[in-house]
Order: sequence, then structure tokens, then C-alpha cells
Amino acid sequence: MLVAWIYTYPYKRVGALDGRLGEEVFAMTRSEQHGVRPTGPRVTAARLTAAAGWTSVAFGAAHVLVAPRDVREGLADGLREGGWNGFTLEPSTTLAEFRRSEAFWLTFGSFGAPMLVFGSHVVWSARRGRRVPGWLGWALIAWGAPLSFVLPKSPAWTVPAIGALLVLGDRDRKRNRRRNRRR
Repeated sequence: MLVAWIYTYPYKRVGALDGRLGEEVFAMTRSEQHGVRPTGPRVTAARLTAAAGWTSVAFGAAHVLVAPRDVREGLADGLREGGWNGFTLEPSTTLAEFRRSEAFWLTFGSFGAPMLVFGSHVVWSARRGRRVPGWLGWALIAWGAPLSFVLPKSPAWTVPAIGALLVLGDRDRKRNRRRNRRR
């Protein structure tokens, strides 16, 4: 009998027929292929990793899409001068320079775009069952903890949360790998 080995929900009808007329092939999950039966809904490493990725995407998207609306005057001032060197790293001496500097650090100079790209990559990896190393999570925790300490009334707390999800996802993946080796 032909058995379809695809990664879908247990015994989901896939509609293929084997050699015998009218007998449908049912798909099995990867864990069932190795004799492990699912025990019910469970938070898996892939779900934890995907949650970290989606949180990072939301964090990055907020910086890339929402922040420019909040600082549009400073952005307009910087771009009105031609854009090239419209924003400087010199200390601000006037309110207009401060607005321009704030606009830069909330939009172009923020970590919004890198977090958006990083989150997209993490989601992509989780969907393909690839491991995202736990050290990336620890790095985000090390960066985000002091960031959220010095600026608690900001969304900076999401950075260590993303890191914690990555660490937990990697730890769960390692635990499952060890458990499957013993069997």
C-alpha cells in the first residue's frame, strides 16, 4: 500500500488513491512516522520561534510605518534640504534641529527595518522547520533588557520578549531532539 509521507495534520485526507480502487491515502505527521502519537495541543518550538518572528515583524513595522507619521515635520525639514546630509549627528542647538534628529532616530536610524527583516527571516525559518539558534535570543535579551530599563514607557520591552521566545524555542527543540534519540 502506498502511504503519503507529507507534513500535515494527522490522518488528513489528501485525496490520492493507491493501487486499490477507491482506497484513499491518508497523510501522517513526521512525529507519527517515527511512532510518536500527538497527545493534544502543545506549544512547539516552531510555534515559539514563529511567535518571536511575528513579534519582531510587528515591532519593525511599527517603526517603519507608524513612526514617520509621528515625526513628519522633522522628516520634512530634513528632506526639504535635499536629503543629502539633511540629518546630522551634531548636537542639537535649536528645536528644529532636535526635531530633525528625533525624526532620523525614529525612522531611518532606528532598528525598525533590521527588526522587520530579522523577524521575516525567523518566520521563514520556523515555517520550514529550521532551527533558529538560541544565542540570537540571548543577544536580543542582552540588548533589550537595559534598553527597556532606561526607557520603560516604550515598546522596548518587546525586544527581550522576542529573545526569550527564541531561547525557549531553541531549548524545546533541543529537548525534543534528545528525547527522540533515547527512543
